[in-house]
Amino acid sequence: MTELRSKILNFAMDDESADRNFSDRLKEENGWSIEFTQRVIFEYRRFLILLLEAGHPVTPSDEVDQAWHLHLCFTENYWNDFCRDTVGVPLHHGPTKGGAQERIKYQTWYHQTLISYKKLFGENPPEDIWPPSNIRFGDQSFQRVNTTDFFVLPKRTVWVGAFSFVGLVIGLIILQFAFSSMEAFIFTITFGVIISAFIVGYLLNEQQKRQQKQKRNENHGAGCGAAGGCGGSGCGGDSGCGGGSGCGGSGCGGGGGCGGGS
Repeated sequence: MTELRSKILNFAMDDESADRNFSDRLKEENGWSIEFTQRVIFEYRRFLILLLEAGHPVTPSDEVDQAWHLHLCFTENYWNDFCRDTVGVPLHHGPTKGGAQERIKYQTWYHQTLISYKKLFGENPPEDIWPPSNIRFGDQSFQRVNTTDFFVLPKRTVWVGAFSFVGLVIGLIILQFAFSSMEAFIFTITFGVIISAFIVGYLLNEQQKRQQKQKRNENHGAGCGAAGGCGGSGCGGDSGCGGGSGCGGSGCGGGGGCGGGS
């Protein structure tokens, strides 16, 4: 499998003649830095190797799955250049069908995937790209958002800002009624400016923390590999990859197929 690993790790995903290629789109659509994007693509390639060598169904992290979703949009590169000409087997995406049983199944596959990652690559997967199962399958709700028209802020920040603003308004009203003089009015305005400055400072600080956390994540873990990748978050059993049509028996790790995710 050494030769196949080399092919996967060096497979060309980016079209250098394009103004907006695979890595650019992956970066923009997920709001990642180019460094973090390249690390995700590197882990995406490693997931492909896991998919072919682990010998059991495997499931990607959400970040790796985003890379796979995008790769599927590049149909010729994915189905022809990669699946047919590079690895020689079709790798189908099989998303969850929903329900408790499916959730348990994919959690189990994901846990096994993390174990096999360490066995095959001799190191733990980076947690900022491969989080523990309870985080990977925690409560999540994603929607497409046009950031040109909308701000995206953590709910905690919004709630703190809202309560602070309400508290400020109530405080100003109480002070104004308590002291009906010019001096009291000036004091009220000054007090309001100070509190507002604290609120704005808090919101800016929260934003800075998020940026610093993202920067730490980019510098954590192994590899900042080449661009590209493929992978699978749903390749086994019911999705057409186990059995006779693709991965199970013909290059995806014995009879176990090549597993799926969300």
